[in-house]
Amino acid sequence: QLPSSGELTVEADREVIVAIEGDIQKTYTDFVVLAERERFVSKTKSSQQQTIFTLCGKQINDAGIDILARVLNQPAVGPHLQTLDLSRNTFQAHGATVLISQILRSNSIMHLKNLDLAGNGSLGSEGMRIICEALPRTRLVTISLADCALTEAHMPPLVDSLMTCREEGASLEKVDLDGNDISDDAAHELLVAS
Repeated sequence: QLPSSGELTVEADREVIVAIEGDIQKTYTDFVVLAERERFVSKTKSSQQQTIFTLCGKQINDAGIDILARVLNQPAVGPHLQTLDLSRNTFQAHGATVLISQILRSNSIMHLKNLDLAGNGSLGSEGMRIICEALPRTRLVTISLADCALTEAHMPPLVDSLMTCREEGASLEKVDLDGNDISDDAAHELLVAS
């Protein structure tokens, strides 16, 4: 029941509409994560290979990363996961925190080497800072941050992270920054740091 007694008035019904949208988003996210889990487990059982878990463009937001973390840490998924494709989604700093703490640093997900975050422009400065600070302490070999709306302001944490990766012998070999607004000077700093 809408507060406006059935006559749609945006202001009077805003809270109810937002709550309904949130419920629909959660249901959709639960469905796409669980459907991908079933596809992944089926493929893993048939080939016994580490495979790709892909949620490209599925509108995964901060709340969706929480269910994703629970699914990826399951014994039927985590030990077989090599590539995680979260490109073109909508999570922000909270989602980045969960991604780092519950997925990239999880002992259940030992073989994850490739992470695709391309097109996640909603990460923002805080989300990028969280990801950059964590890179030296992950097992990642490649990460894609292409088309993430990165600018000069995002480069210092990434430069520091790449320098730490080099100094500590981290496994990171490739960072894809294609499609971002990065100057030649910033690109040079990144090259020197790596």
